[in-house]
Amino acid sequence: NQMQEEINRIVTDRLSNLLYCPTDAAKKNLLNENFHKFQDKKLYDFGDVMFDIHKKKSLYLYKKNDLNDYFLVTIHREENCKKEIILNILDNLKKLSKIKKIVFPAHPRLTKIIKNTLNSNRIFITKPLNYLNFGRYIHNSFAVITDSGGVQKESFFFKKNCFVIREQTEWKELIEKKYNVLINPKKKLFYKDILNTKFNKINVSFQPYGDGKSSEKIANSIYNFLLKKQWIIILEQLNQTIKTNTKLTFMNILITGSAGFIGMSVAEAYLKKKYR
Repeated sequence: NQMQEEINRIVTDRLSNLLYCPTDAAKKNLLNENFHKFQDKKLYDFGDVMFDIHKKKSLYLYKKNDLNDYFLVTIHREENCKKEIILNILDNLKKLSKIKKIVFPAHPRLTKIIKNTLNSNRIFITKPLNYLNFGRYIHNSFAVITDSGGVQKESFFFKKNCFVIREQTEWKELIEKKYNVLINPKKKLFYKDILNTKFNKINVSFQPYGDGKSSEKIANSIYNFLLKKQWIIILEQLNQTIKTNTKLTFMNILITGSAGFIGMSVAEAYLKKKYR
């Protein structure tokens, strides 16, 4: 598998004691790899922390922009930045823009070629957007076109369909439901596939990424694990360090899922739990 995220996932899963899977399918992947046979490893399916953040910030995300009814585009993956492939992608986007407007937050590695190639008044090229602004652009879009793993899920959170400009994806549950669709970036005139795609309407009751309380469950799980292992003294020492060193605010512990790993401020979660 050539995906860098998958290489990272394989390494970190084997180094970790606690494995937090964002979906049931992710947990099944680890079971297929026989992780349940290792006595020093525990598998959990508490959901995806990205959904937690989305729910927490929803009040600020669901707001109108000046633009609406457009394709929101993000492209950044290394394999899509090869000259022949990116030029094909941009050519298809230019043709697509004749049918519907495009908003394109340009990744720094592609800013120059995008501006030189997409000289259309129906394509709005912006600088990279922060989380809240980007969320609003998803909310106001017609659909999303991306090669980003995270944006595929974000689109689903907003109940927006997504065209995934990749030959494979880690979030197969959205493909299987026909909420998202894979588009081969090497294919000539793939914009026609985008125009002809028939999506299924996203069912609000389908929640493969948890209930929005994954972070709390993960923090409690790690706390109990450390307590049982009598490692809690590490966090107590960290507490004293924080009090005397303002430059150190948290300790990152890596927790892995089937599609990669996330950094979580476990120390902060613990200290809030103890001193709230």
